[in-house]
Amino acid sequence: MVAWPSSLNDFVFQNLNIDYRTLELLNLKESRLEKIDIQKGNIKTLNADLFPASVKDLSLRGMGIQQLSDSFENLENLQKLSLAGNELRELTSVKLPMATLEFLDVRHCNLRFISPFLVSMIDKKNKKAKLRVEATGNWNVSVVDIRRALKASKGLSLYLSKLDEDLVEISKRSSRLHFNGELLDTYIKKPKTDNFYNGSDSNLDEQSDVGVMKSLSSEQFPVANQQRRNRNRKKQSIDVRTFLP
Repeated sequence: MVAWPSSLNDFVFQNLNIDYRTLELLNLKESRLEKIDIQKGNIKTLNADLFPASVKDLSLRGMGIQQLSDSFENLENLQKLSLAGNELRELTSVKLPMATLEFLDVRHCNLRFISPFLVSMIDKKNKKAKLRVEATGNWNVSVVDIRRALKASKGLSLYLSKLDEDLVEISKRSSRLHFNGELLDTYIKKPKTDNFYNGSDSNLDEQSDVGVMKSLSSEQFPVANQQRRNRNRKKQSIDVRTFLP
């Protein structure tokens, strides 16, 4: 286990392709680090308890992360969280420390949904919270989910790639939806476009705003049921794809 000097504030660890065991052995939780920047690895499941409560800027880019802790609320000083370049397609709800968090980077994470990151924002205690979410490069993101997220979280500012006309129309009515052009970072592999999912669902778009808002709670975002449907759709798609030339 690493013994960290109390005077050390920043730690950068790049391009060494660390695994979960190595991350444990770093013993970061016992440090007083305020900035942690680790790039490239094969972690799969990330446990927020591995990091110190002192951290303000946590960057875990291109780490092979597929699942996150249910909560990052133990990181009570966290202001900036970067998870860019991980594979978070099947992400479930995660609570974030909205009393301090200002910036979330989930670029190129192959996300279908933004809402799993926003469950803490709809708690009454966090109604005044503001969060900037950088989510460019997520080519299969659901337009329906974005619309719901903007309605439910008034403090949300969302930055996306320009995906389709529906998003452009939403941006004309919302000053909190923006489009960014960007260069692809070297540690990020651009995900393949999902040919069986276009990011929108016309039937869901017809739901009333009142119904959408009533279904929101800190424990269950409305996207949960759609996630299950999309998983089933994904399985069906794989079966279909085997018969394609």
